[in-house]
Amino acid sequence: MKTDVLIENLAADLRPVRPLPGSTCRTIYWLTPLLLVSVSLLLGLARSDTSETLNIRSERWEMGIAALTAVSAAFGAFSASKPGRPLWISYVPVPFLAAWLSLLAVGLWSEMPGHPLSVSDFMPARSCVRLLITFSLLPITTLTVMLRRAAPLLARRSAILAGLASASFAVVLLRLVLFHAPTLMPEMMTEHVGSLFILGIVTGAFYKVLLPRRSSCPGEY
Repeated sequence: MKTDVLIENLAADLRPVRPLPGSTCRTIYWLTPLLLVSVSLLLGLARSDTSETLNIRSERWEMGIAALTAVSAAFGAFSASKPGRPLWISYVPVPFLAAWLSLLAVGLWSEMPGHPLSVSDFMPARSCVRLLITFSLLPITTLTVMLRRAAPLLARRSAILAGLASASFAVVLLRLVLFHAPTLMPEMMTEHVGSLFILGIVTGAFYKVLLPRRSSCPGEY
């Protein structure tokens, strides 16, 4: 094949490259449908659990920190998939995660003096586990689809952050749907911390399946 013919054939398949939106815009795109679905779910259930939970100050603090963890982890995942972004952005969720775990630890400690804890107190409720799995499906699916479009170079880090963001969002939704009395703090700690670590470990272990490596990205970077 002659050189000029080869050049013409290659040029015929060229498509303009469309840069992906910034990490902030993509985080908003990820959050918008999740918030709409969540509001629809809460309005459809019309349970009193939401008002009961919001009336407790510690519950509001935990949900707020969990929401910040979800948003910052999603932002970090999108940033890790963008070439040229500084690596420190991936660690933005760490302070929020540390504050969240500290808040749970303080709540657990406050229950210990008057109520000796046993292993059975830390056993999660099956209904809560099922709801956590259900609530995490939509955020992890949408995050994975959005990350795959960018063909992230740091695939494992992006996958772990996606798992952390999805689990955090699922915990916030669970707290709004099901009221947990403060005396159930050991059970809550197992459910919340367990979901974070399990989903983070699973997404990190299967990052090659979730975010397969590609030699090029079709029309976007």
